[in-house]
Parts: sequence; structure tokens; C-alpha cells
Amino acid sequence: WRGMSTYDLLVVVKALVAEPHLFQAVRDNLIQGFACKLAMQHFSRNALWNMEWMSLEKDADAVDPKFLNDPSYTYYGISQGGILGAGYTLLSGPTGLIDRAVLGVPGTPFAKVMTRSLAFS
Repeated sequence: WRGMSTYDLLVVVKALVAEPHLFQAVRDNLIQGFACKLAMQHFSRNALWNMEWMSLEKDADAVDPKFLNDPSYTYYGISQGGILGAGYTLLSGPTGLIDRAVLGVPGTPFAKVMTRSLAFS
């Protein structure tokens, strides 16, 4: 997830320890992560199934036709995925890319998550 990956760890640490004004960069990276996920989800939902190498005609008996005609798209986020998933679900709502979301254990504040993380020990 762009904004919370290992590549972003140095920016987060620098923002927390030395330069708090850099926290805007962390926010911007999270927003970029949302945009990348939305673009990839739009591609997978619309264009990916139309590609020739994704054709399921060879194994047509093995595929449930209901799956192909009326797929359901669910976001399932646990812990940090639950925290960030709330924003992601909100942003993707008007696009219709996600039908439902399951956010598991999203109630922990980031301050508590970061202090308990092995990356910050």
C-alpha cells in the first residue's frame, strides 16, 4: 500500500522525529496509494476480463456462469487495512468499484500501532 510500505518508512520516521512538516508527504503518499488501488481495481474489473489470455472458454464447464455475469467486489481489511480501508471505501463509493467492505479491528489509533510496531522498536 503506497504510503505505508517499507519504502515509505524513512519518510514517516523523518516526519515523526525531525521534520514534522514532512507529514504532508506521508498524507500525499497515502492519497497516491488510494489512487493507484482505484486505478488497478478499475482495470481489473473492466479491461482485464476482456483480454485474450484471460479467456475462460476452454474451461467453460469449470466456471460458474453467475460468477462471470454478476461478480461481487468486496474489500476486506484487517488491522491497518481496516484503518486505511475506511478511507479507501469512502473514496471508491461513488465509482461503484466496491460493493461492500469488511473492516476488521480498525479502531486502534496510528500512534499506538506505530509505537508497538517492530519497525519502531
